[in-house]
Formats: sequence, structure tokens, C-alpha cells
Amino acid sequence: MKRFSNILFVHQLAVEDKPAFERAAVLAEENKARLKVIEIIEEVSPDIGVPVPVLSTDVLRNTLKEESREQMEELVAPLRKKIDIEVDVFTGTPFLEIIREVLRNRQDLVIKAADKDGLITRIFGSTDMRLLRKCPCAVWLHKHGHDKPYHRILAAVDFDEFGDPEGEGSLNRDLMDLAASLAHREHSELYVGHAWYPRSAELLQTRASGLTEDEINEYINETRACNERRLDELMGSAQTWVGEDVWRKIKPQTRLVKGLARRVIPDLAEELRAELIVMGTVRHTGIEGMLIGSTAETILHRIDCSVLAVKPEGFVTPVTI
Repeated sequence: MKRFSNILFVHQLAVEDKPAFERAAVLAEENKARLKVIEIIEEVSPDIGVPVPVLSTDVLRNTLKEESREQMEELVAPLRKKIDIEVDVFTGTPFLEIIREVLRNRQDLVIKAADKDGLITRIFGSTDMRLLRKCPCAVWLHKHGHDKPYHRILAAVDFDEFGDPEGEGSLNRDLMDLAASLAHREHSELYVGHAWYPRSAELLQTRASGLTEDEINEYINETRACNERRLDELMGSAQTWVGEDVWRKIKPQTRLVKGLARRVIPDLAEELRAELIVMGTVRHTGIEGMLIGSTAETILHRIDCSVLAVKPEGFVTPVTI
């Protein structure tokens, strides 16, 4: 099963993120992994209304950094004997500094409490969305309120008949490894969901296609059967990956739902009352599907749970050190 060796936790001075940190610490201890805790202090604008002679920008920035470091040291102190742990404070744009830290030190997982963005409360704020798009490693965004072990986990997998089977298989394997590992550790119910949609059905229904209604229905049924078969094959392979003993304990269930993923995956998560969704955020191809661009973002803005997002093998971030 998937194991992490180098975990990055993003502390936030003004956010209640202790439950998210506790998950990071437990994961680091169980995996015998390194854990680094960082805080990003955004650049302070000199026109914030504070008279420079009273409190300069440098003084304010340094005060915030010192306060942050003290908080983090207090947070990690009880764990230093059990975990290889380090703290640091950076100044700059949060998502850029987080990704640069990952590039420098090769973390394989970033964990942080989910932001809330703007006047309309959203689970995932702008920093979170940028991490989901551009961070080269897995990103776990912990929703406030999920302080206890997850009761239900949904792994959202995808198949693309036009895509790269090898790349797709690698991503689905990572998703299944992560979801199974977490379900086993937290004694959670695990559901594996896949949204299928007969993309060409509307075109076939035009007069130009020359097909009868029975022929079109046969195509739709074949599409469903193909997706069902691929989901069954994935589950059979996953049983080997995670091990027979673990598989018997978690007893994962499958859900094959018809429709566009951006619509039906959030509905499935709500129906199952999933507290964590494990999913990909980009795909190798440019064909619209569940794991790419705006479709993934639509899903993320509609779900009301924590998310663990995985990039495909070979993903290269546009951010540089």
C-alpha cells in the first residue's frame, strides 16, 4: 500500500488547523516519515494605514514570523521524540512558497486545513485551488469539522478510451492505494465511484448518422458494459496491490453512475455522505473528462468534504524555484 516518506504540513496562524496537523503527525509516525511544518507570511503592503514611524513593514513582518514560529514550536514540541520534525517560516505568496518548498525538498504529500474564500463561503479557497492545479505531489485539504476518523471515503476513478492506458492505470493505482490505506487505518467504509457517459450518443441520434434507436441504445449499453468491465478489472488489480488481508477488512464497494462527472460525482459524494474524496486533478490527455481542468474544479467547488488530490506520474509543475 501507499506509504509517504516526506510530509509537508502548512500551518496557518489565523486558522484552527490542529485536527489537520494531528492527521499529518499520525501519518508521519505510522510511515516513519519526515515531517516539516511551515507557515507562509504574506508580504505586508506599506499602505495598510499603519504610520511607518510607529510600526514599519519590516517590524510587522518579523513580528508575525516570530509569533508563527513560536506557535509551531509549541505545536510540535510533544512529538519531537517520536517524529523527525522541522519547522520553518517563509515570506511570499502562499501557494508559490509551498510548491517551491516541495521542489527543494521533494515532499510527497502536502497537508493543510482547507481555506474559505471570499464573501461566499467555499470549502476550497484560491490558495487551495492553485495547489490542486500546480503542486507536483499529492495534496490533502482537510475540511474543518472532520476531527474524527472518516466514516466513509470515496475514491473517484476514471477511464478514457482515447487516453494513455499506462498513465491512466498508474493514476488509478495511486488513487486506490491511497484510499485503501486510509480506509484500513481509519476503519472507514470505502466506495470506488466511476462516472460514465456515452459521449457520442447525441451525435448518433442525428439523422445524418443513419442509425436506428435500437442501434443507438445498443451503443449506450455497450459503453456502460465496457466501463463496468474496466471498473471490475481495476478492483481485481487493486485487491492484489493492497493485499488480500487488507482487502477483506475494508470490503470496498463500487458505484457506477451515468452522467457527466462534474454533475454526478458530487451527487454521489452527498448520497454516500462521504467525508473524504480521493481523486485526480489532471489527466495526460486534453479530452474532457473527470480528472482534468475545469471539470475537476467544478467537482471540488460542489463537494462538502475533505479532499486528497493526486497528480499523474510525470506531471511537471509550471512553478520554478
